[in-house]
Amino acid sequence: VMTMGMKARSMSEFRQGVEFFKGYTAGEEVEYQGAKMHSEWSRRQVPVYMASTGLKSLQLTGELGDGAIIMGVNPVIWKWSLEQMERGAEKSNRGLSAIDKWARTMIYVAPSKEAAKREVASYAATCACEAYRSLLRRDKPEVEDLRNRMEETDPGILDEIKAVYDAFDPYQHEVTDAPHSLVVTQRVIDTFLLTGTPDDIGEQIERLHPLGINNISTVLFTIIDKRGMMREIADKIMIHFRN
Repeated sequence: VMTMGMKARSMSEFRQGVEFFKGYTAGEEVEYQGAKMHSEWSRRQVPVYMASTGLKSLQLTGELGDGAIIMGVNPVIWKWSLEQMERGAEKSNRGLSAIDKWARTMIYVAPSKEAAKREVASYAATCACEAYRSLLRRDKPEVEDLRNRMEETDPGILDEIKAVYDAFDPYQHEVTDAPHSLVVTQRVIDTFLLTGTPDDIGEQIERLHPLGINNISTVLFTIIDKRGMMREIADKIMIHFRN
């Protein structure tokens, strides 16, 4: 919405929306923006999956969410994100095991990572831009801790992500061969996406497993042959995780 001169909704509005939806689908009488209402037919709360990137939204997800959808596949970012969610979960007297955890990414099966780069770079730029805007540029002690961890593991990665943010053109959002995609490095791609051979992708997924991540959510935005890639993912990736 910022590209239209609008401001994002506040965390208090986010909270209000989630609490309303959970209560309403559970059959409770709830109030939303001054109006009281209830459902005559819904008695079982519909699970709420919250997509989170920033510090406060992660903590709110830990407090209220039935599921968490977190962008990227970087174990350092994921571990830090889970720590923030745990802080929120403590407010609800529960553990992280109560929250279903999904990594939002793009899977691109190819003979090599380089062969995948053209079609995935623009979406990787979107992820990098959002991560920097919503999280990595924030002046908070918790975020400084994350930046230090990332630099310790991958020296220079923050500069590479910021370079994408600086070059990003929202009017070329998820356009294949967008000018800002030329700034995207392979390390930026690997921070957010799963690309390359089945072995490459499998190794990245296995690094997430010890963190308790339950599922992988893959998008197809910048992939030209979407149905073909869905078949590749089914035949060469999903087959290894059927159990």
